[in-house]
Amino acid sequence: MVVDEPARSAEPLPETREQAALASDGSLPLGTVIADRYELVALVGAGGQGEVWRARDVVISGHVVALKMFYDRAKSDEEREQQLRELRMLASVSHPSVVQFKDHGWFGGRLWFVMPWYEGQDLERALPLDRAEARRIFEQVAAGLAAVHAKGLRHQDLKPSNIFLAKIAGLEGTLPILLDFGVAAAEDEILVAGSPAFFAPELAKSWPTPSPEVGPAADVFSLALSLRIALDPSGVPEVSAYDRASLDRRAEEPITPPSGPGLAYLAPAFRRWLALDPEARPSAADFGKELAILTAPEDRRRERARLARRVAPWAILTLVLAVLGGAWARQRIADAERESARQEKERLAAELREREQSERASQLDSALDEARARADASSEEMSAALGRLDEAQRAIASAAGDAARLRVAGERLQSALAEARAHAERQQAALDESAATITRISAELGDTRRGLDATRAERDRLTAERDGLRRELEGARADVAARA
Repeated sequence: MVVDEPARSAEPLPETREQAALASDGSLPLGTVIADRYELVALVGAGGQGEVWRARDVVISGHVVALKMFYDRAKSDEEREQQLRELRMLASVSHPSVVQFKDHGWFGGRLWFVMPWYEGQDLERALPLDRAEARRIFEQVAAGLAAVHAKGLRHQDLKPSNIFLAKIAGLEGTLPILLDFGVAAAEDEILVAGSPAFFAPELAKSWPTPSPEVGPAADVFSLALSLRIALDPSGVPEVSAYDRASLDRRAEEPITPPSGPGLAYLAPAFRRWLALDPEARPSAADFGKELAILTAPEDRRRERARLARRVAPWAILTLVLAVLGGAWARQRIADAERESARQEKERLAAELREREQSERASQLDSALDEARARADASSEEMSAALGRLDEAQRAIASAAGDAARLRVAGERLQSALAEARAHAERQQAALDESAATITRISAELGDTRRGLDATRAERDRLTAERDGLRRELEGARADVAARA
């Protein structure tokens, strides 16, 4: 389509305006408004794919969000689909400990999407943790990771900096949230990525070549290693993606369990969680359940104290009776315990019978209600059917009357059609007469124009003769004046 020059000077396309809003180095200036809604307030983070901004919602007062803007423009439909991967990953998982996205779009060809803004800090800034706090946080993260795996996805970049401890109004403590699905992959994708320091052995072994051996167990390893560092950051070898020797050590040498005070008993659990063989590791869901071992010593002490509180009165009573009555008292106690046990058994049996009778009565009530509902529905359907029959009879009677009226209307229509045809013929005759008149007037107009042209030519000739005579007269006057 050809566009006129004035159209090219009209208002620029949105993408052109958005590109013009970028700084010379391609960065986004503070105050940029995305999609006429999200005003960039502060840059809070940057990763391999894009930047994360704190943004103010200019439409909803007081609403603050986190906005991620990709670095690279999508130059084709294929690149757009590739950049939308992270959104699809986020949208497929619904869990309180997995970040959710709320909005998305394109700005100057660059993908952006909006997530909730959380107050708090990432786990890396909160280290180290005691065992109780570590259990509370990692149980919830493991549950979120299990939800991710249940959707056939791998996170592939689990580490403390990607676990955010959010402060939620009305919630005691913090809510751990799993962030950054930028390198996540579906279970049928042979794609490897992540942070080398948290590589699982099978990933370090294949790096940088993708390997089908890398599966959900690699996420479990990274999460267990994050827990290991949260409890005791010492003794974990460094790994670099550019150092083959360090990658080989991660692939071949087990990571030592934590050795800090009060952590030695966790060694067997960490050997399993950080096993070189991915098949030896638990699933994310099982890993979350096994984290109860983190507070096992305290749990055992509390259980012993609880038992002691329950047993202490009986122990004191037994001691007193032993002093007062010896064997007789012990016999009476035994009889009393047996009687108490019998009564307790009878009570439980009575409760069971009562519960069964109650459930049976509830089932009968439900069945009766359903029968009544079906009867009511049948009655309503009968009434509706009778109503439809009356309506059909009225419609038949009305249709008979309509047929008679239609016949009369048809006859009137035929008469009107004949009159219309006669009128059309008269109109055609008048039109033909008008056409003849127009032709005659056109001929007369042509003759008149030709006569006018001849008159104009004669006028021009007379004007020329007049001008000649004037010149001759002026010449004669000049001769007379000269002779005089």
